[in-house]
Amino acid sequence: MREMAKRIPNATYVEIDPAGHLSNIENPVAFNAALFPFLDSFDRPAR
Repeated sequence: MREMAKRIPNATYVEIDPAGHLSNIENPVAFNAALFPFLDSFDRPAR
């Protein structure tokens, strides 16, 4: 996956350790630390 991310423009590779296929359950703190900045990078619609 790391190599794949290197080939995708603007991709970011994040390895969440220790975690397997359920990283959001196995290590929720690290998962959220990776997810929230990604989500914040998008424009939000005005309310």
